[in-house]
Amino acid sequence: MWCYHHAPLVVVFGGILPVFLRGFPQCFLTGRLTRNILCNQLPWIQPPVEEKKTGAPHLLSVNLDLFKWVNDIFSLPTGDKVLITVANTLYELGGDQVYRKSGDQFAVLYAGEDVTAFAEEIRRRIKLLYPQAKDLPDPAAEWARDFPGVSCTIGVSSHPIMNEALRQANEAMIFGKQHGRNRVVFWEVAHRSPD
Repeated sequence: MWCYHHAPLVVVFGGILPVFLRGFPQCFLTGRLTRNILCNQLPWIQPPVEEKKTGAPHLLSVNLDLFKWVNDIFSLPTGDKVLITVANTLYELGGDQVYRKSGDQFAVLYAGEDVTAFAEEIRRRIKLLYPQAKDLPDPAAEWARDFPGVSCTIGVSSHPIMNEALRQANEAMIFGKQHGRNRVVFWEVAHRSPD
């Protein structure tokens, strides 16, 4: 696992600074590629070159639900451990096509045949990681027993231009959060909804 404690260092103004602060393309915490790589080096969504993946490419915007609870109630180090575990789970499912957008938001490019099943598998696996406070990496305080567990809301877009796909997937994800969280929403569904 790559983390900032093991980042290459450079000399800056007589001191040392981890190279990730100079625009390193990987997230210093999770080791996943960053949103800059997603937007600047991949302007169009292109499927990974794999013979067994033949579906139309999709962009999934994965956002952890109520993640602020984890940082505020349990601590930032606990939140970091959760983010690393989630990033590793996404990597298991999506391979090199996983990006950390910011904070508790990830993007996954997927070109398989059944994007609905893939997105639901992500949602299910993340919910199984930490279903209750007692399952978090650090002991939970008694007063945190009402913590609902870690889940995610996923927005999905099939737009071929990356910036537009990001916008659409983000809109779908926000729609999902406004309608109960812990769900997968396609942009076309959110866009057609009257509310």
